Amino acid sequence: MISEAMTWFAKVGRVFFFLAILSFAVQHFVYAISQSPKSMGYPWGPVPYWLAYVVGLMLILIAAARMSSKYATAGTLLLAILLFGRAIVTFGPMLVSNVRNGAVWTPLSELIAMSGASLFLSGMASGSSTMRIPDRVGRWSRVVAPMLFGGPLIVFGIEHFVYARYVATLVPAWIPGHLFWTYLVGVTFIVAAAAILLRRVTWPATILLGLMFCSWVFLVHAPRIFASPRNGYEWTSGFVALAMSGASWILSSMDSTSVPFAPAATSGAHA
Repeated sequence: MISEAMTWFAKVGRVFFFLAILSFAVQHFVYAISQSPKSMGYPWGPVPYWLAYVVGLMLILIAAARMSSKYATAGTLLLAILLFGRAIVTFGPMLVSNVRNGAVWTPLSELIAMSGASLFLSGMASGSSTMRIPDRVGRWSRVVAPMLFGGPLIVFGIEHFVYARYVATLVPAWIPGHLFWTYLVGVTFIVAAAAILLRRVTWPATILLGLMFCSWVFLVHAPRIFASPRNGYEWTSGFVALAMSGASWILSSMDSTSVPFAPAATSGAHA
């Protein structure tokens, strides 16, 4: 029963994650064709319009590669590099110039977290893909990926305390106790990060984290999208929440009994 649930969440997580990736690709094309800065928000915009075409095409090809047994590993590894590179190249200098800017920490952390999930997938796919990568690289990715995903969760948690008044305004008006939920989510992020980084009770932590992100898609982002359907920022935020939900469930396949950096570490999970 538990094994079936684990498999189900991992599969749904991959569907959610790559559905969000394809949605990002569509947004890049809409952004390039319309040449409207408001058609796509952080963490993707703004970018030169010609580059939006390139990134959009790359995201589609990567999603297609993920469905191929031959190129699954290469595709997810390339996606991890693309996401991490976008985070460092675009938001790294902005963070250096103003380290207290929460508007920079958030997209930077979102991209790194999604990069971690993609890197984790590349490690899991390395054993089944016909286009193999060295076993050492596969083990390395399964070790580093949880760090890339868990680290940003700490940032999200801290932001819920530092910017509590602002975050509380994002809670739907019909839900009482806005500050209570803001602080509770902050604690949830930090606890989930600890579970992932320490490799303790990772399955329930990642499942509950994914459920929380998934609930935001419907409770927080969907109403805002319907209220402003031409606002690309709202669409991007909704897709990020969907991607983070999927990423959380992807990480639920992590073996919480393994020791980080163990040279003989292996995983029996399937991509």
